[in-house]
Amino acid sequence: MPYYTFLPQNVCLFFLIFARVGSALSVSSGFGESFVSPRLRLALASSISFCLFFPLETSLSQAAHSASIGLFLGEIVIGLFAGLLVRTAILALETAGAAIAMFSGLHLGSFFSPFSPQGESAYGTFLSLTVLTVLFLGDMHHWILRGIVDSYTVYVPGQSEFPVLGIAAFVNWINHCFAMSLQLATPFLVTQFLFFLGVGLVNRLVMQMQVYFLSQPAQILIGGLTLYLSLPLLLRTFLAFFKESIFTHFVANAAR
Repeated sequence: MPYYTFLPQNVCLFFLIFARVGSALSVSSGFGESFVSPRLRLALASSISFCLFFPLETSLSQAAHSASIGLFLGEIVIGLFAGLLVRTAILALETAGAAIAMFSGLHLGSFFSPFSPQGESAYGTFLSLTVLTVLFLGDMHHWILRGIVDSYTVYVPGQSEFPVLGIAAFVNWINHCFAMSLQLATPFLVTQFLFFLGVGLVNRLVMQMQVYFLSQPAQILIGGLTLYLSLPLLLRTFLAFFKESIFTHFVANAAR
């Protein structure tokens, strides 16, 4: 193959891979957070794209030879779709934290969060940071990278149709994430329901008692103790659920 045709084809192949990998990492949780340096994200996406260059050279050579703007845009959309699957799973955890804060009496306060400039609830920030720490310390962030790599077995550039059905099934995935957030907050809902039931009985027996001022510290204390006892179960349940957010697994389930 002449050098003047070999070089542009390989450059197109590299940027074709970079379009999907870079867009996925830019919105994925952990890699695409605002406190992560953009240079670091760019270097990581470039390194992964270079590592995938030779394994995907044969299967993507035809697409790189006839690359177009539409093909690059399609790769960016697929990458964003893959990253949003992971992002939505972490947002479900933040939603669970907001529900837990509401049940525990801390919903009126907004605390600093590295994930949101507006701040979040105390429990939402704590759970998000804890899960991301466990993901990276346990090398479970490789699930995200493997999902991006395995997406090429599902959607091959230039050979597979655009994943319209997969994007439509994303709505069902949001429903599952919302159901998971409620499931994580269920222990706090039960304990606080029993607590308020007792507070209501005390209020009926001693109506002159300032129930709100006496029950608020106890409510916060019970919420903290419930979190302390249920945190291992919450992490185990969420990490099992997090596996389902990997791109190829979701598409396989949505295509059935």
